[in-house]
Amino acid sequence: MPRNPLIDVLKGFAIILVVIGHASQWFTADDRTNPLYVTIYAFHMPLFMFLSGYVNFNTKGQISLSKRFQVLVIPFFIWFLISAAYHGYILNSEKVYHYLSQLIYEPTKGMWFLWLLFWQCVILYIALKIKKNNELWAMIGLWSILVFTHRITGAQAIFYGLPELCWYLIYFSLGYAFHKYEEKAITTLRPFAWASLIVFPLLLLFPVEKTNFILYTIRLYTLALTGIAASYVLWEKFCHYQTKTKQLLKYLGGISLEIYVTHYYCIFLVPYIKTILGDNLYLNALVFTLLAIALCDVIQRLVQQVKWLRRLLYGRF
Repeated sequence: MPRNPLIDVLKGFAIILVVIGHASQWFTADDRTNPLYVTIYAFHMPLFMFLSGYVNFNTKGQISLSKRFQVLVIPFFIWFLISAAYHGYILNSEKVYHYLSQLIYEPTKGMWFLWLLFWQCVILYIALKIKKNNELWAMIGLWSILVFTHRITGAQAIFYGLPELCWYLIYFSLGYAFHKYEEKAITTLRPFAWASLIVFPLLLLFPVEKTNFILYTIRLYTLALTGIAASYVLWEKFCHYQTKTKQLLKYLGGISLEIYVTHYYCIFLVPYIKTILGDNLYLNALVFTLLAIALCDVIQRLVQQVKWLRRLLYGRF
C-alpha cells in the first residue's frame, strides 16, 4: 500500500512531543502538574497508538507475529541490556535477573511502547483468526475480556502491562478501524476534529478529581480523542503545503522508533542546560529537544551502517 505522508508527519509531531514531555519531567524533578506536561500527556501516546493501529492495517488482513517479535520484542530486551551496561550492573547476574523480572512485571520501567505494541499486534492477530472480515468486533470482545480480567484480579495480581494494554488498545483499534474505513471515517472525523480544537483546551482548563470516577474517566478519554482528532485535522491542513517543516516532520516520523529508544540517554544534557540557561522550563525543554533529536539522528545514522546492529537495536531489516 502507498505510504501516507500525513501519517509520517503525525509520527514526527508525536515523537517531538515525547521528547518534550520527558524534558518537562527532567527539568522539574518529575513535577507532573506543570502545564507543559499536563497538555502533552493528555493525548500524545494515544496519538502514537492510533498511528500504530493505522499502519498495522492492510487489505489482505494479515499480520506476521514473527516479524513483529523481531521488530518490537527483541529491541525491547536489547535496550534493557544496554541500560544494564549504562548503569554498570551488566556483569552482576543477580541484579540483571532482579531488574529483568521487574521489567517484565512492569514494562513501563523500560521501552514499554515496544512491549505494548507487540501485544496489541497479538490481539489483532487473534481477532483476524476469529473473524477476518469482522476483526474489529473480535477486538472489542478481546478488549472486554482484558478489562474484566484486570478488574477482577487487580493490578497487584496480574500486571505485566495489562492496565496500559487496556487503555491503549482502544486507540490502536481506532487507528486500525480508521484506516480500514478511511473514506467514510474522514467525513465524520473532520467536523469532530474542528470542534476538538475548542473542546481540548477547554477540558484542560477544567480538571476533575479522581474521586469523581465517572467524570474523571469521561474527561480522560475525551481529552485523548479530541487531542488525536485536532492533531489530525491541523496537520492534514498543513500537509497541503510543501514546506521544509513538513519534510522535517516526515523524516522524524520515519525514525520515530530510533528517537524513542535513544533519547533517554540524552538526559546527561539536563544539568548542563540548566547551568547555562537557568530554570526557564520552556526554553530548557526546547533546547534539550533540539539537541537530543539531533544526537539521536547522528546515532541512528551510524547504527544504520551496520546491518546486524540496526536489526537488534531498531528492528530494521
